[in-house]
Amino acid sequence: MQMIPVVSKQIACVQYDEDSARMIVQYHTGQTQTYDHVQRTDYEAILTSTNVYDSLVRMTKLPYSMNHTSP
Repeated sequence: MQMIPVVSKQIACVQYDEDSARMIVQYHTGQTQTYDHVQRTDYEAILTSTNVYDSLVRMTKLPYSMNHTSP
């Protein structure tokens, strides 16, 4: 799995593991967050969004588990 860079002022890149349905988001601040039980369609919607950060915020209102894994 590779981190995919995204065009966003807040988010540097995202990664998705289809086997575990886990998405990892790395912010420009260096903070990393992991979201469990993410549907592939939700991940793809974030990647294709014109505002990645807003799409991520909307997605996190859904019942995803969020784990902070900052350095």
